Amino acid sequence: MAGPAIRRCFAGLSRNTFLLSFASMFADISTEMLYPVLPVFLTQTLKASGSIVGLVDGFAQATQNIVQGFSGALSDKLQRRKPIALAGFLLAACAKPLMGLSATWQGVFGARLLDRLGTGTRSAPRDALIASSVEEKDRGRVMSYNSCFRLFRAERYSSVVREGYITR
Repeated sequence: MAGPAIRRCFAGLSRNTFLLSFASMFADISTEMLYPVLPVFLTQTLKASGSIVGLVDGFAQATQNIVQGFSGALSDKLQRRKPIALAGFLLAACAKPLMGLSATWQGVFGARLLDRLGTGTRSAPRDALIASSVEEKDRGRVMSYNSCFRLFRAERYSSVVREGYITR
């Protein structure tokens, strides 16, 4: 009974939708595991001030927002979405270990900028890849599925870290 209902729910969703959603899920999980402890790492281990924590996070978020617009325009102009999205995933994946290896707040700042540069680079091309991999009549549902999946995983794993299950 549940089989046909599940198939009907996911009808029209392409393999690309699932693969890109899972890749994003793992990228988001790594982000959600790292960022709750980043302020503590900066202030307690690296002895940075609260202002430095705000500076690092503010510049990182601004970088992501600015780059996201440029990467979307570039992927539209070149019609080469996959390499741009892959480059973004790669940059973000390489940047996360660099934060933990940093001995100064400036190193964390650079690694965090690199991470958000990667995240901003991958977002628009990833969404375009997902949208172009399904029929036009299914695009709204596919994008809703991807957004819902992203929100669920972000909330789920941030609550796991917040409760201390991963950090214990």
